[in-house]
Amino acid sequence: MSKEQKIWGTTECLVRWDAVEIHRLLTKAGGYSSIHRHGKINIFYVVSGEIVVTLFEPDYNVVLREGHEFEVPSMRWHRFKSITDAEIIEVYLPAPLRADDIERRSEGGMEAPSE
Repeated sequence: MSKEQKIWGTTECLVRWDAVEIHRLLTKAGGYSSIHRHGKINIFYVVSGEIVVTLFEPDYNVVLREGHEFEVPSMRWHRFKSITDAEIIEVYLPAPLRADDIERRSEGGMEAPSE
């Protein structure tokens, strides 16, 4: 459907139905999303690689590796960060995800490589 370049990699919408929207993310090691929230349930499923999903208020981290999934509740501040290059399936319920449904506290980016 649509593919979008981000500083941390790419996101591609695979499915957009009335009740579900599914995206494929290809993320680069060190890449991270903005701290954001939306009125949708957000499910991350890691196809390959390793990421950390951080939830805020209260703060905690969830490490996800190949075959792991995690659900972020609606309206919960969160971000993801890639520990390695990763392929992620991201599901939004209910769909569709609208640009005006996302509230951001920061911007995504890339960490400097460690020496």
